[in-house]
Amino acid sequence: MSRPAPVSPAPPAETADLQAAWRESLRTLLLNWRGMSTVPSGNLYPHQWSWDSAFISIGLARWHQARAQSELLTVFAGQWANGMLPHIVFNDSVPEAAYFPGPSFWQSPPPPAGPPLATSGITQPPIHAGAALELYRRAPDAERARQFLARIYPRMAAQLAYLKTARDIGGAGLLSVIHPWESGLDNSPAWDDPVAALPADASYLVPRRPDIELIDPRERPGGREYSLYVMLSEAYRDSGYSDAYLRHDHPFVVEDPLFNACYIWALESMAEIAGVLSLDGRSYREDAAAARAALADRLWNQEQGIFQALDLRRDRLSPVVTIGGLAPLLDPGLRSDQAAALRAMLSSDHFRLPDMRFGVPTNDLLAPTLDTRLYWRGPTWVSTNWLLWRGLLSHQFATEAELVRSGVLEAVMTAGPYEYFDPFDGTGRGSAAFSWTSALFMDMAASPVPPGSHG
Repeated sequence: MSRPAPVSPAPPAETADLQAAWRESLRTLLLNWRGMSTVPSGNLYPHQWSWDSAFISIGLARWHQARAQSELLTVFAGQWANGMLPHIVFNDSVPEAAYFPGPSFWQSPPPPAGPPLATSGITQPPIHAGAALELYRRAPDAERARQFLARIYPRMAAQLAYLKTARDIGGAGLLSVIHPWESGLDNSPAWDDPVAALPADASYLVPRRPDIELIDPRERPGGREYSLYVMLSEAYRDSGYSDAYLRHDHPFVVEDPLFNACYIWALESMAEIAGVLSLDGRSYREDAAAARAALADRLWNQEQGIFQALDLRRDRLSPVVTIGGLAPLLDPGLRSDQAAALRAMLSSDHFRLPDMRFGVPTNDLLAPTLDTRLYWRGPTWVSTNWLLWRGLLSHQFATEAELVRSGVLEAVMTAGPYEYFDPFDGTGRGSAAFSWTSALFMDMAASPVPPGSHG
């Protein structure tokens, strides 16, 4: 598993630029491989991140199934006994000072409550079952891939059972995130309203930040934001990672449309995987139907025509438009009127899909919070564009899907596999050799253009 993987030839390419970007992306994945899994970035993120590895596994599946499977299995090696899948599995060979907050901050529980590995104490969007099913579908050896599904299925079942039990804080069948980091869209404007009243200043418990030494600070969350992240993490940690504390006392509890779209994808994927394994997956279909109905009822803003995050502590929707509100397109079972409204939103002045050469931005182009260099407040990210592309295809919105795909390809061909991109000029931002950008670019580049699309 630790030996260099065979290098796949580039897919049929329209241009030499695409072939060159494919090769650079492959080199990035080889460079960031750590023997059993891939780090997001060799210097900025030197450990294993949960949904990064799930995305990476999807791209790896086309050229190295063993690595793709290892990517997911090593994430689940950090799973807690209660089923919670942490968002970081720490590499004990990396110095503590290389990343903050590290193992000594999180103080994850030792066995038997926790794994024999240091982890963080929060989770990330549950895309792992969807990724596992993608691996199975792309496997050249169906029987070996079925054996992989049989091995990982109980772990994914425990993950979803934990989420259903501990994170349906609103009681309606939707999951809550309890930290902006759990959403995957760390400093999105979607969290501005829920965090506005929380007490945090720019000096609160934040030691040296390696990220702003390696990357232009203008591209990273600011001092107050990071202080808030530390405060929320510390409060949950000091509760003993208590589910009761989250339900009754934690100040940040939000039903997020992207997180729940991924949850529905996971549930439907588990039902399909259960069928492959000759198991009964009906309960997953039932949970998906309940979450789908709650999503449509609780997070839909009819006037704006988009999904928005619900702050359970203040019982109000976030007033902003972000790419997270488009994520429910990932569900083929989404109501047709809502899918049509999201399609229209994409082409509106808020996102201007037909005009955006470098993919869909994370923030509303009309919003005063738009900052095209600042993390999740404006740049194009390949991960969210991949989810959107997949969702558009599932609703047979082929023209829009191809616009998203071609935008991602153009961004990576222009700048290389950066962490994120300026949506207007394609300038690469953040890490210059980012793994999920590389993996998902390779996936999209190798995917055929759907009939009826242009490009």
